[in-house]
Amino acid sequence: MKIKNKLLVSIFAISFFAMSFNMENNKALATSIDENVNTPENQQEQLQKAVDDTIKVVNSEVYYTYTSQELKSEYEKAIANAKLVLAKKDASYDELRDATAMVNKAKKDIKDAMIKIAEKINTKNQLEKALNDNKIKANMARDLLTNYPKTVAKVKGKLQNILKSSEALVKEAESLLKQLNI
Repeated sequence: MKIKNKLLVSIFAISFFAMSFNMENNKALATSIDENVNTPENQQEQLQKAVDDTIKVVNSEVYYTYTSQELKSEYEKAIANAKLVLAKKDASYDELRDATAMVNKAKKDIKDAMIKIAEKINTKNQLEKALNDNKIKANMARDLLTNYPKTVAKVKGKLQNILKSSEALVKEAESLLKQLNI
């Protein structure tokens, strides 16, 4: 039993040592990878990709149709700055990184604005559907109460509640649609 315990302790110690050795190797590898990734050449390549993407961004329907003039101006300034930094022969890593971040932030701002517009359009579509559904429901209840009063006599109260509720929802939906401003 004592030998078994000593053997298990030895195996555990060796395993622990091997794990810590691997972690040190992984840290060294990660550091060397970081040193290779965080170079001006790699950052310049990233900035060039961001600038090359300008054609896609500017020619997109989102940019052309939905992007505000303020966001377009922000993006165009970022691209102009990026081109200036790329033209410099001795641009530092930080200058390249900052220019890349500026372009990426401008693109993200455009994307975020588009997401908000898409959410408004989705809300508008849902409101229009609810509006139409409630108009139909109100018209059906009104029609039944007007044209078939004897047939619906037992459910007249429920139909009147449906009519009242549907008309209130129609007014609310119309008011909300006016506020959306799309």
